[in-house]
Amino acid sequence: MFAKQHRDGNACCVLHGQEHRGNDDELGQRFATRSQQPHEKALLSRFCGTVKRQRARSPHVADLVHAVTGMDTNVRTLLMLAVVIVAAVLFVVLQSDKKTAPAPHQEEHAVHWSYEPGTGPADWGAMDPAWNLCAEGRAQSPIDLTNAKTTELPHVELHLPSGREVEVLNQEGVIDALDNGHTIQVNTKTGERMTVGDKSYALLQFHLHSPSEHTVDGKHFPMEMHFVHQAENGALAVIAVLIEEGAENRVLAPLWKQLAEAPGTQATVQLPVKFADRIFTTRDSTGLFHYEGSLTTPPCSEGVQWFIRRTPTQLSKAQIAEFTAVYEHNNRPVHALNDRVCYLDETPDVTIR
Repeated sequence: MFAKQHRDGNACCVLHGQEHRGNDDELGQRFATRSQQPHEKALLSRFCGTVKRQRARSPHVADLVHAVTGMDTNVRTLLMLAVVIVAAVLFVVLQSDKKTAPAPHQEEHAVHWSYEPGTGPADWGAMDPAWNLCAEGRAQSPIDLTNAKTTELPHVELHLPSGREVEVLNQEGVIDALDNGHTIQVNTKTGERMTVGDKSYALLQFHLHSPSEHTVDGKHFPMEMHFVHQAENGALAVIAVLIEEGAENRVLAPLWKQLAEAPGTQATVQLPVKFADRIFTTRDSTGLFHYEGSLTTPPCSEGVQWFIRRTPTQLSKAQIAEFTAVYEHNNRPVHALNDRVCYLDETPDVTIR
């Protein structure tokens, strides 16, 4: 038995399966008379509102009401208490799931790769199913830049973060699919872009390897710098600069100061205004290699557009030694060209800003 007050002052009361309409005082009095259990009154009063709302939605609600109200008082009370207990348990379980559920795309265990035996380049493909291209890919990087086919590349315009503040990470391990582990990585979010023909890519970061990852006619250079770019559709393009021993390159001094910091250290530094000019020197006319390859670190994703400057940039012997004293042999071996073609534009149309 239960009662529910409505705005019109009337109430609907079901008493042992009988529906009755009357004023609130009469129904309330009858309700109190027939129920001798105070806790039952409270439970049934709350239940009444729910049933009233649901009756119009389903003809089966009335049958449920008749069944419940026809039960013995003790049985009916136990049934309602059981429903309350089940609801409470479900609530606690759901709240617990919310607290322990991992964030979207969060991995429980990150696989640590390196350049050392056991977790190095020869092992990457077997360390994670998502890295199978590292072992089975047919368009992998780096490669030996030799027997290149002469071509004319589209206009390339490159913007570098000269005179800008950048974030420097002194890395020991893997941060994401684009990081190269065990190197200095410089992140930039200041709007620098690269355009190749009508395709535009945003500069994400640049980092260094020693010795060089790409070779020219089988020859390694002491170091190699990669400027990693990404288009809006996720496509990647990398401008690579080979580095040889020569004159000191002072624009790298702010970055070299971070070499002494502990792995994992993060800092913000100001790059010199002449950074672009001293990295992409214009002292000689230079060619530009191009081929389609992959990331040189796990997951070794393919479809990356590579552009490698033929004329190397110079760093002093001391600068190279400072880097290799901290990060030595953080390079992946060269891979077969397979059915790809390596191109060379000997007089590329390149604008550097």
